[in-house]
Amino acid sequence: MASLLEKAFRKASELPSDLQDQLAEELLDEIDWEFQGDKSLADFQSVPTRNTTNW
Repeated sequence: MASLLEKAFRKASELPSDLQDQLAEELLDEIDWEFQGDKSLADFQSVPTRNTTNW
């Protein structure tokens, strides 16, 4: 784990539980969004393109 992320988790552990939960939900949502973006890009790049030189 990156040291900056470790620092963020240490600081977050000092927050009240309800705020920790809220932060965790937001982080998980962001991570899911990032993975979806990566998957979408990979899917897009694997789609064959039409050869337009035969038109």
